[in-house]
Amino acid sequence: PPVLPLSRLSSVCQSPAPWRIPCSLYPSLFPTGFARAGPVPGFQGDTLLLAFIDLRQLLDLFTQWDWSTYLADYGRPTCKYLRVNPQTALTLLEKMKDTSRKNNMFAQFRKNERDKQKLIDTVVKQLRNLIATNQA
Repeated sequence: PPVLPLSRLSSVCQSPAPWRIPCSLYPSLFPTGFARAGPVPGFQGDTLLLAFIDLRQLLDLFTQWDWSTYLADYGRPTCKYLRVNPQTALTLLEKMKDTSRKNNMFAQFRKNERDKQKLIDTVVKQLRNLIATNQA
């Protein structure tokens, strides 16, 4: 996929609702192709590629909405989302929830929007429990 110009990438990242980006643009948001393309002065081996894995896994978790896998496998060395921090995921979900409620004043009247909010609320509760369990 074509790589987005840096100015467009920056505006997407600073958007108040980055999860509303069309899915077709997701592959171009990450410079993993650039990182794999060849040696970059100052970086050894896969160092540059590893720098993007955290973001890639976080994006995959949100775009695939794969919370059941994340929550079930968290803490296992073979976890698909090994590099996704639960606090980071919780922060993004809460921002997503707040923005969604502010922008959709009448969303409470649409069943699919209510169901989506309930699902987000459920995942938020599970993440909070996961964080509390790991801090204890």
